[in-house]
Amino acid sequence: MKKKKRLHVIIIFFCCLGLLTSQQAMAANAKFNLTKFSDMSDFDPNNPIEPEGDTIKIALVASFSGPSAIAGQAYWAAVAWAVHDINKRGGIMVDGKKKKFIL
Repeated sequence: MKKKKRLHVIIIFFCCLGLLTSQQAMAANAKFNLTKFSDMSDFDPNNPIEPEGDTIKIALVASFSGPSAIAGQAYWAAVAWAVHDINKRGGIMVDGKKKKFIL
């Protein structure tokens, strides 16, 4: 009897997990619009463009030397991509002012 009950609980768990995952996926697809991304043709993670004016400095805590240095480089490129995209869109609104990011 215990095995049957455990199997039912597992089946219900995976059904609920599938339902939640599909709802989250539909919500993410509804918000994702590729046409709203900026033109990233000038993106170069080795040569970041530093904006002038009001800025917010972002810190990246990762390993840049030793055996896991490749992970730090991957994190740097991903964060630099996001920073460049946000800055090309004009930055973010903070206290009524547009501010851009510096990495």
